[in-house]
Amino acid sequence: MLERLQIWLWYALLLGLFLSAYAVTTNFSLTLVDSDFRLMRPTIDGGNVQVLDRRRSAIRSLERDDVICFQVRERDDTERIFGRVLATPRSTVSYRDRRLVVDGHDVADAPDELAVLQTNLVVPRDTVFVVFDSPSGEFPLSQRLVRKADIIGRVMWK
Repeated sequence: MLERLQIWLWYALLLGLFLSAYAVTTNFSLTLVDSDFRLMRPTIDGGNVQVLDRRRSAIRSLERDDVICFQVRERDDTERIFGRVLATPRSTVSYRDRRLVVDGHDVADAPDELAVLQTNLVVPRDTVFVVFDSPSGEFPLSQRLVRKADIIGRVMWK
């Protein structure tokens, strides 16, 4: 009798370990930062490994200054990029004197390609406005508006 109980306890332990591993791997992932990002230092440097929170609840509740990993699709290629959220849905973004202004507050130096942002931009629903740089080239304003569906995860530790 005691022997059967021990066997069932081992099965329960193995099942618990399996379910825990499944929950962790579906909700979190490790991502290698394979490029050096000038605008993301000191938060993110090339060669580091970041833990991403991939849960939908983490992506739905993004706030300003959260660091995210998202994908940009270019023709037949998809690139993963790390960026900092500067504006959440329904925020107003504008460009003044080489600075980004969000909801009337001066928040960051603006990359030169954002000089085209002469009027106020209201961030659409289910979208965030990010600042990032990428070694593969410059990205236009349209790619700085990132749909939440394209976000892979939120960086857990900054």
